Amino acid sequence: MKRKKTNPRVSGLIKSLYKKSEESKEALWKDVAKRLESPGKNWAEVNLSKLNRLTAKGETILVPGKVLGTGSLDHSINLYSFSASKAVSERVSKAGGSYNKIEDLLEKSAKGVRIFK
Repeated sequence: MKRKKTNPRVSGLIKSLYKKSEESKEALWKDVAKRLESPGKNWAEVNLSKLNRLTAKGETILVPGKVLGTGSLDHSINLYSFSASKAVSERVSKAGGSYNKIEDLLEKSAKGVRIFK
């Protein structure tokens, strides 16, 4: 038996991701939707220190889960995730980048987006 998400933001986002995947024929959106359908304990949790080590300046990063504020960021990135701690948006903007929710990325093209698991 498949469990249904009770958070209306999650279920709405999943529906939007599947719809965008069908419209744009981009597999990225379907992959993110499937990851968000999994139990919350299996969602990605990525620290800023890991993003700092594995990304380059100006990259667009998608985290289908939560970004945690441990560590620092010494270059600008465009970061999108389902949620993040308060420190994340402050540190990302301090480094010259931007932090937004996944819903904001749906309106843009997925070309060049990297997913962190």
